Amino acid sequence: MDKTKQRISWFKYFKKSKNIAKTCRYFGISRQTFYKWMKRYIKHGRKGLINHSKRPKHIKSKIDPKIKRLIKIYFKNGLKPIQIKNRLKKIKKVEISYSYLQKLSKKTNKK
Repeated sequence: MDKTKQRISWFKYFKKSKNIAKTCRYFGISRQTFYKWMKRYIKHGRKGLINHSKRPKHIKSKIDPKIKRLIKIYFKNGLKPIQIKNRLKKIKKVEISYSYLQKLSKKTNKK
């Protein structure tokens, strides 16, 4: 049985029994799962019962290893994250977030 039809059968059974706990026991699912799919079904109808991808929608972009090495050199020479950010923007035309540089600064200082 396909997953969408299976989920619809949960709701049909629930409609007859009027008992969520009994429905969950009968189908061997958790209440949390039942409520999650019921919420999606109410909001989106039958289309809401289709599985969604668990892949992240946004993937962090990779920083060029050469730029990473340059950043580490800047930290060793005592530059602050904001100074590094400005230099990279001006000299290398590379935009790197301040928060990323702060995290990298903490990692570099621990070593």
